[in-house]
Amino acid sequence: MRQIHLWRGLCLVVCGLLLAGGVFAEIPTGYYAEAQGKSDSLLRQALYDTIRGGERIHYGTQGYTFPDKVYYPGTWNCFMQTDVRADGSVWDMYSNTKRYFPYDGGSACGLEIEHCLPKSWWGWTSSDTGSSKRAYQDLFILNPSDGSANGNKSNYPPGHVVKGDKFDNGSFRMDSKSKSQYGWICFEPAEEYRGDFARTYFYVATAYADLPFGAGNADYQRYLTDSTYLVFKPWLVEVLLDWHREDPVSEKERKRAEVIYSIQGNRNPYIDYPELVEYIWGDKKGQTVDFSTLVCTATDTYQPAEDCTDLVLLAADDVTEEGFTASWSNCSGTYTLDVFHRQETGSWDTIVNMPAMGSSHIKASDKVKTNGNTSTTAAGTNAITMGVSDRDGAIIVYDLGLTLPALLQFRSGIYKTATAGELQIFFNDRTTADTTIILPTSRDEIWYSIPLAAGVDSVTILSVGGATTKRACMQALYVLQGDYAVTHTSFDGYPCTLTDIATHYVYLPENRTDSVYFYGITNTKGEYREQKVVVSATTPTFLQEATDKRNHARKYIKEQQIIIEREGRKYSVIGTKVGQ
Repeated sequence: MRQIHLWRGLCLVVCGLLLAGGVFAEIPTGYYAEAQGKSDSLLRQALYDTIRGGERIHYGTQGYTFPDKVYYPGTWNCFMQTDVRADGSVWDMYSNTKRYFPYDGGSACGLEIEHCLPKSWWGWTSSDTGSSKRAYQDLFILNPSDGSANGNKSNYPPGHVVKGDKFDNGSFRMDSKSKSQYGWICFEPAEEYRGDFARTYFYVATAYADLPFGAGNADYQRYLTDSTYLVFKPWLVEVLLDWHREDPVSEKERKRAEVIYSIQGNRNPYIDYPELVEYIWGDKKGQTVDFSTLVCTATDTYQPAEDCTDLVLLAADDVTEEGFTASWSNCSGTYTLDVFHRQETGSWDTIVNMPAMGSSHIKASDKVKTNGNTSTTAAGTNAITMGVSDRDGAIIVYDLGLTLPALLQFRSGIYKTATAGELQIFFNDRTTADTTIILPTSRDEIWYSIPLAAGVDSVTILSVGGATTKRACMQALYVLQGDYAVTHTSFDGYPCTLTDIATHYVYLPENRTDSVYFYGITNTKGEYREQKVVVSATTPTFLQEATDKRNHARKYIKEQQIIIEREGRKYSVIGTKVGQ
C-alpha cells in the first residue's frame, strides 16, 4: 500500500512528464491476463477482478490529518494534473468557458466536482463505505464541471438530444421531457467528448458491478437493469455504443487515463482496448477475446484523431544553426506564426502577491481588504464573489505608497449564475471611476492589466449592480512596481499567415548573435501558444556541404508573399526581383 502523504510531490513529477511529453507508460505485463480468452459475462467478471483495486483520493480539496498534520491530496489537486489544457486553463467537458485552477490546489471558481455517472444511481449516501465510497472518489468517474451545467444535468441519463430546449450552453445540451424522444429528460455532451462519457459509463458498470444500481428507484429502472452483467437498459446501451464508436479515444482521453493510473493504480480497459466494449455490449458478444489482435491506445504508436478542442504548439524539432521546424495541432483553418527575439530589461518589485483569493488569503494580507458585500464563492474556496443580492461589493488595495509606475493585474469573470458583470476601478478614493471593465458574458476568466502612476496609494475595484444576475468573481490579484519592459522584435518575414498546415521550417537570420528565440502560433479563435528554442550561439554559415555555395537559398513568407533569397537578392515565387 502506498503512503498517501507522499503522493503530492511524486504525482506532480510523474503527471507533469506524462502530460508534457506525450510518453505513455506501458501497461504492466500480464495486467489483463485474466481476461484473455474470455467472453461475455466471464470477460466482464475478469475485468472487474482486474480493475476494482487501487488507491482512491480524498473527495474535495486537500487537507491535513490530525494531530500529526500529514498532508493528503484531494480531487482538485488531481484535476490540476488530469484536466488541464496546454495554456493552463481547466479542461471542462461541460462548457466552453475558460477558467483556471488556483495555484494551491483549491477548487476553481464556477466549477464543481461532477460524477459523470450520477452517484444516486447506486444509492450513495455520505455514510457509505466499501465499493460505494470508492466509486464516489474514483477519478475516472469525476470531472471538473461548469456549475450551471452540472446543476441542470442532475441525475438524468445520457441520450440523443433533439432540441436542447432544457439547457444549451454551446457545448452541453439537454432535452426537456416533452421534447425528448425517450419521454424523459436526457443530456448530450459535445461530439468530441461523447466517447469519453460512454467509456466512463462502461467502466463504472465493470469496476463497480457489485453496487446495487437502480435498486428501489422506479425512475432509475427506466435506465438500469437488475443484471450485474449489462447494467444498462438496451436503449441506453445503444446510445453509449453510438457515442463510443463515433468518438474514438483521443489524445486528451488517453493522457488523462495515464495520469489517473499513476495516482490510483488501476486502469480503464475500454480506453486501453476500445474493442472490449463490443465483446460485452456490442457486435462481438459471444466471441472470446484475443488481446494480441486488439488495438491498444496506451502506446506511443497509437495515432488518435486530431484534437481540435485544444491548440498545442510542439517544441522545436530539427534544430540546427540554420533553423528549426515549428509544429502545432492542425484542425484546418488559418494560423498566424510569429518568430521573434525577446529582450527583457529592468525588474518588478511585487507589492501585492495573491495568486489565490479566499477569505483566509485576504485576512492574512496587510494590503488587501473587502468592502460592502463579498463572500467566498459557493463553488470555490479560492475566489471572492463581489456583490450579494442587490448590494455592491468591492476589493480594496491600500497602503501601496507607489514611488514608481506600477501595474495592477487581476483575473476576473462573472459569477457562475450571473448574466453580466461590471467592474469600476477608482484610484486614491476618487468618486469617479478611472477605468470601467465590462466582463464577457461567456463567464471566461480573463487577465486584466491596469497601469498605476507613481503616487497611487489605494485602488478600489467595485462590482457594480450587486444583483444575482450581475455579479463578478475575483480569482487572483497582483500589484507590480518597477521598470520592467519587454522588447519584441520579429524576424524578417514574420508574423506570417499559414493555412491548413501544421508545420513550418524557420530559417534563422544569417547575422544573428543570440542563442535564444521564441515562436508563437495564434488561431482564428485568438488562442495563442508559445515555445522557446535554443540554438548554437555561433553565427551560422547557411552553406550546404559539398555543394556549390551559389545554390544556397532561403524561403520565407512576407506580406503574404513567398520570398526566395539567394546571394543577397530576394525574389517572389514567380521570379520577380523584390527590393534592392
